Amino acid sequence: MNAISPRRSHALVGAIAVLALLLASCDTSAGPLRQGDHVPTLTITTRTGASAEIVPAGDHALWLVFWASWCYPCRAEWPGLNKAQQEQAAMQVRLVAISVDEQASTLEQFLAAHPANFEVVRDPEGQIAKRFGVMGFPTHVLIDEAGVVRAIVRGPLDGARARALLQPGTATAPEE
Repeated sequence: MNAISPRRSHALVGAIAVLALLLASCDTSAGPLRQGDHVPTLTITTRTGASAEIVPAGDHALWLVFWASWCYPCRAEWPGLNKAQQEQAAMQVRLVAISVDEQASTLEQFLAAHPANFEVVRDPEGQIAKRFGVMGFPTHVLIDEAGVVRAIVRGPLDGARARALLQPGTATAPEE
């Protein structure tokens, strides 16, 4: 049987210590955001391809809709989102549709046929969708004025239900 020399033993212990320090410094909170989590500033891509930020705290609540032009339920709820935006404007709710379409031209073709009276941005590489654990479309994320996730709703969502989930004092709904 081969014994480990004291020199190799020290090297092995040193390597293990370095590995332990590296693992301890890893960000273990990088998983998807969940209800009750504070949302950091989000960097998005505008329709023109520029980088911009969405700050999820302030004087308004934030309703994010993750969608794609090829998604039938997303297309079906589009007129309802336009209606909800009109109703929500006075309630200080900012509705932002985040398209995961890879090509900007696909998004623009859709919007030419189906105008939006709310903000539409792009997440062509799916980084923001991944941050919220989006697995299907549409997925709605409701964030209160303090920047806290109040609800995550998978599937279509109408304005009345979104308003109810965003009401101050209302307990957050379970993730659906």
